[in-house]
Amino acid sequence: MRKVVLVNGHGGNTHVLQASLRELASKSTAFVGFAEQFGLSADIEAQLLESEETGHACEIETSVMLHLAPEHAKMDEAKPTRTRKAIFSDPRSIFFVRPWHIYTLNYGIGDPTKATAEKGRLMVEAAVDRLATALKELSDAPFNELFPYQD
Repeated sequence: MRKVVLVNGHGGNTHVLQASLRELASKSTAFVGFAEQFGLSADIEAQLLESEETGHACEIETSVMLHLAPEHAKMDEAKPTRTRKAIFSDPRSIFFVRPWHIYTLNYGIGDPTKATAEKGRLMVEAAVDRLATALKELSDAPFNELFPYQD
């Protein structure tokens, strides 16, 4: 039996990947899972963040870029932005696709000016270390009737 792990680096893919995994689970004999970079380092992010709002081109994403590819982070153009609140009193009540041109003032969410390469390094290293540990555990685990669980 094969073991496959998809690594996702974009929050917008989460629901599609979850739905795909549900479909694959019923049709494949392989173990298929996925890991998300930001989920792997969520506790580190929570400790480091100065911004209240995060999302597209935020403090988290900009910090990661400053660490991995600083030449692509145009910090001279970075500015805090806010999002507009939906009409619903409970934002969980109805899901809808956010029309970015009216949702945010500049297609970003949060405050990228608070980003640093050091924050990015800490988040990326945590994600890589944790994913490496999980992949090693997955690799070492024998297939049996309880897989991927243990007694």
